[in-house]
Order: sequence, then structure tokens, then C-alpha cells
Amino acid sequence: MSRLLKIVVAAAVSLVAACAGPPGPQGLQGEQGEPGRDFSGAFVGNVSFTGNVAVTGSISGATAVSLAPQSTAPASPADGTLYLDGATNTYRMFQGGQWRDLVKRAQRTISGFTGDPGPDLSREGFTQCYGWKNTGSAQAPGYTTLRNACGGATELVFAGYRAGEPTLVRHDVFLDQAFSNFLPLPQPSSVVFYNAFDPDRRFTWAVDVNYVLLAVNGNTWTDPGRLWEPSVGTEVTAGGGHVLSQMGNNTNDQASRTGDRYFIYLRQ
Repeated sequence: MSRLLKIVVAAAVSLVAACAGPPGPQGLQGEQGEPGRDFSGAFVGNVSFTGNVAVTGSISGATAVSLAPQSTAPASPADGTLYLDGATNTYRMFQGGQWRDLVKRAQRTISGFTGDPGPDLSREGFTQCYGWKNTGSAQAPGYTTLRNACGGATELVFAGYRAGEPTLVRHDVFLDQAFSNFLPLPQPSSVVFYNAFDPDRRFTWAVDVNYVLLAVNGNTWTDPGRLWEPSVGTEVTAGGGHVLSQMGNNTNDQASRTGDRYFIYLRQ
């Protein structure tokens, strides 16, 4: 599957590529490329290329180039050649006699992920590390599992779907230290609060032997104010998914329902 790389530089462009598909709405209208063919001139809009693309000069504006993943680097590349390394999911450019990494595309889920898949946020740079659907009879991932999967991140999204509702509940949280620092070991037997969880002082994080909680800053595990609260204990009833709220005004209405889903995403 092709992936988009956006390049923003300046001036004119000459592209040498193994090309397929029409260029943008202006330029070489509808003309199919040939391997190694040199296209010089202006391209306006999105241009799709299959294979490797060599850029001579520079690209003006914001041009979206779609590259298919390659299993090996192109042989004898010219300076400016771009390719998507399929093994590492990284865009690379040949420059000054060597390949240089440009940007790594986020994976949809972490390696070995076995939870409930949530919406794909990889285009935003986020990878899912935790997912659980509350069926009323399935135990949620445990505390250590959550910590091992998501604890290394500093940029996180806590999200989910309330039972029977199609709108994604989402809270973006940016920390100044690793998330694992707020998931102490051993797991606390009584509640531990982390007020001002984030530098912007928007959230409180809390953990205990049964649940983890994201809440509005200053919350003391009461309503209103709880936002995201799944079990990390042994709960196997509807109450395992306790609170899921965008505004913190839904009290614990998920505690008696099944079908609610809980996700965490991280920026790697």
C-alpha cells in the first residue's frame, strides 16, 4: 500500500521516475510515465509514482508524493532519489553518497499487539498500544501489560467508544516524562494520584489495585470530572469498563453497560 510523503522546499522540479498514473490536475495531463523517463516542468496537485523517484533541483510548494514500499534500496541511485524502505517503514533520500532517513511512518499498532483494534491514527503519527472491548465477560489487560506496552511514551491519546455510540471519545495528553513514571511498580494497593499529570495542568492521572483513571486536573476519583477508567484488575462484569466521557459529565454510566471500548495510542 502506498504512503504519502510531503516535501516542502522551493523553486522548479525535474522528476526522473518509474511512474504510473496521471499527475496533478495541471501539468502533463493524463500522460503515463515510462521507467527512467525525465519529466521537467511544473506539476500542480498530487502526483503518484510507483517505484523510485529522483528529484533534480527542488520542489516548490507542498507536493504530495505517493511511494510504494520497497524491499531493497535502489541500485546506483542518483542524488535526490527517494524510496520507502518497506522493512523499517521509513522514507529515505540518497544524498552525498549515502542514504539518509527523512521520516518514519507510524505503524497502526505496536509489534505483537493483541487487543481490540481502534481507529487507525497512524497518519497522525500515533500507534495503538492498548485496546480492550468490554463484553462483560472478558478481563481487561492487566496493569503490567498496559505499562509494558505504553509506558515508554510521552505523547499519548486516551480514547474509546461509549457503549452503543459511534463518536470517538478522545483525550490527547502530552507529558514531560515517560508515562511509566506514573505507573509505579509494584502496582499500588491503594490509590495514588498524579495531579498536574501533564505540564499544561489539564489532567489528573490515578492508579490503584483495580483501575486506572484519567480525569480533569484536581479530580479526586469523583464525578463530575472522570474521563477514562477501565479495569486493570480482575473485574469480569460490565463494570470493568467504568467511565468513558468527553467532558467528564457522564458519571459512571458505562459501569452497567457492555460494548464500551478503550484505547491508548502513543507517538513512538
